[in-house]
Amino acid sequence: MIPRRVLHLLLAGSLWGGLAWLLGAKAFGPVIWAGILASPLIGLLVGWITQEAFERLSGVWRGLIVLASVYLGATFFGLAVGIYDWFARHHGIRLLPVVLVQDVAATWWGVTVTGFILMFWPLAYLTHTLLEWGDEG
Repeated sequence: MIPRRVLHLLLAGSLWGGLAWLLGAKAFGPVIWAGILASPLIGLLVGWITQEAFERLSGVWRGLIVLASVYLGATFFGLAVGIYDWFARHHGIRLLPVVLVQDVAATWWGVTVTGFILMFWPLAYLTHTLLEWGDEG
């Protein structure tokens, strides 16, 4: 992965983290900061996993890759929040896997049931497209 792509993915992850803070700070409470601080790395990881496929495919397949990237990012965000949540509040009281599943499920719920997916999916498509253009420039 070229350095410019890495920088773009870190920046994209940071911007998505800011969006997560705007939309989820009240729902998650203080533990959201773990996900926000991890957001640049989440952006790097999600981009590393999905961006090549997005650029290689076309049509409906691109849309499905984008949808997968939204839920992959949400999963990593929930894991970051869950790990911090366990260390900060549940260490020794509840098992780590239980807390992780709870926070990942809460993140998926927030993305899906609230209807945010209707905003995130096209926004993620735009993000992938901008990343593709950024490498062409």
